[in-house]
Amino acid sequence: MGRWLAGRLMKELGLVSCQQPTHRYKRGGHEHVAIPNHLERQFAVTEPIRCGAVM
Repeated sequence: MGRWLAGRLMKELGLVSCQQPTHRYKRGGHEHVAIPNHLERQFAVTEPIRCGAVM
């Protein structure tokens, strides 16, 4: 039985899952009043910056 069939049968029987839904991150939208966004995401990363410490 696939998940779509299981979901449809559960909906027909009025059953709901007891498992918590996955966490979805909020998308950035409104600018904070006290902290203006000067960059406006207008920057280009040419290569990743690699740093680390060897102990």
